[in-house]
Amino acid sequence: MNDRRRDCSVDLPHVFYWGLAMSDANNTPSFEAKLAELEALVRQMEQGSMPLDTSLDAFEKGVQLAKECHAILDSASQKVTEIKQSGEQAPFDPEA
Repeated sequence: MNDRRRDCSVDLPHVFYWGLAMSDANNTPSFEAKLAELEALVRQMEQGSMPLDTSLDAFEKGVQLAKECHAILDSASQKVTEIKQSGEQAPFDPEA
C-alpha cells in the first residue's frame, strides 16, 4: 500500500494556489491554503472517478486537513475571546 500512496500524488493532481499566503516563516500553509486543498480534494472525490484505494487516501488526507483547519479556527476563536475579555476590563476611552 505504501507504493500505492506514493502513486496517489500522481493520481491526485496537486493544486497550487498562487494568491494564498503561507502562515509563517517555516512555510506552513495558511488556513486558506489548507481549506482550498480540502475543497479541491472534495471536488475530485465527488466526481466518483477515483479508484477505491486512491479515494481512501484522498479521504484520509481530507480528514487531516479538516482537523488542521478546525484547530486553526479554534485558536482564532480563543484569541477573539481573549481580546473581547481584555476590552471589557479596560473600556475604550476615545480621549486617551
